[in-house]
Amino acid sequence: MVNPRRTANNDRTAALNPTEKYADGDTVMDVDLFKSIGMYQLLRPVECGLNSRRCRMAALVVVALTLGLQSMQVCRLYLARHDFQMFANMGVLVINGLMCLLKGYMVVANADRMCATLEATRYAFTGCGGRDPSELRRCRATLSAILRTFVGLSFGTLFVWVLIPWFMASEYDDMPYVWAVVYVVESIILTVNVFCWTSFDSYLVTMCFVFHALFRTMSTGYETLGRRRSSARKLSARQHFDTVAMISKASIADDNYDDLTNHILDNKNIIEQYNAFFDVVRPMVLIQIADGSYSIITLIFLTSLVSDTSISTFG
Repeated sequence: MVNPRRTANNDRTAALNPTEKYADGDTVMDVDLFKSIGMYQLLRPVECGLNSRRCRMAALVVVALTLGLQSMQVCRLYLARHDFQMFANMGVLVINGLMCLLKGYMVVANADRMCATLEATRYAFTGCGGRDPSELRRCRATLSAILRTFVGLSFGTLFVWVLIPWFMASEYDDMPYVWAVVYVVESIILTVNVFCWTSFDSYLVTMCFVFHALFRTMSTGYETLGRRRSSARKLSARQHFDTVAMISKASIADDNYDDLTNHILDNKNIIEQYNAFFDVVRPMVLIQIADGSYSIITLIFLTSLVSDTSISTFG
């Protein structure tokens, strides 16, 4: 005989259409935020009325063209070869820019795999989360606040970067056309970089929060395994004394066994999604760690260089 609860748990994804699956109130993912930065359209273009292949190809072309523009900054490294301070500063900018473009490429290249792992953000992904989504709701509130602050600061920084040259016009009066081209090129590079890093990092942070909440939810589910049904049986027995004899321990044990089986299946699904997520982000995370180390070392060097220059000047 087929267990109705087990069938329901195994078919949770199939039973929901895409719109219901990612309804804003039924998932930890901040759908509105993902749509505002273009991440949702890239991962699920069909739901947004877009052609999947064309949408992702367009994103890949934008990343490739920006990479071509970014390569122009490598020439500036050559021009700065006699000014070590400027060379180090330009090196940080170029490497960080290339890392942002790599994030954009990773999102486009792994869009289908990322989309599959985002299934774990739904409350109904596990039986425990579907019955008691309180932990997932708290995760959603915290995650939404963090991501919206991060995205707001990122685009605020972009706005400042784009606006600053307008207050330095006197420095560009000698070659206005040349500096206009440089300004447009760098504005395009910065804009694409911001979209790339906010998209990848928003996905990364979302999945980290989701897995933490899922494991906490599963832990609570294991702790209460067997208590919920047995307590309900006892309450029913106290209220209906004439049916006490009809409640069998075998029935209770069978229910608990089914719950345990569903918990194990849910845990297996979480681990599978976790492994898929880790395979997607691991290369980029390792590169980002190396880039962060390089940036910190370079900034320390530049700070010490400026300090030595100041001391020698005042000395």
